[in-house]
Amino acid sequence: MTAMMFRAVDADRDGRVTLAEIRPAVEMRFRGLDANGDNGVTLDELPAPSRHGAHRGPGPHGRGHGGLGGGGPAGGPEAPPPPR
Repeated sequence: MTAMMFRAVDADRDGRVTLAEIRPAVEMRFRGLDANGDNGVTLDELPAPSRHGAHRGPGPHGRGHGGLGGGGPAGGPEAPPPPR
């Protein structure tokens, strides 16, 4: 999440983003992806990769570039690696 996105979802401007504050942004993004309105998103509904080199995978510091955050569901944190 970029600083600009953080400020946009920090509704009460307390410098802390809660699940309640970020949920409307995540729901809006989800509804935008749900092209057929069936309350589910399939791979076919995901946008095609940008031709301009936009990168949504891990960056040089292991963080994604774009979307709403980490690589987990709905932009949440990535799952920890499985135990060895």
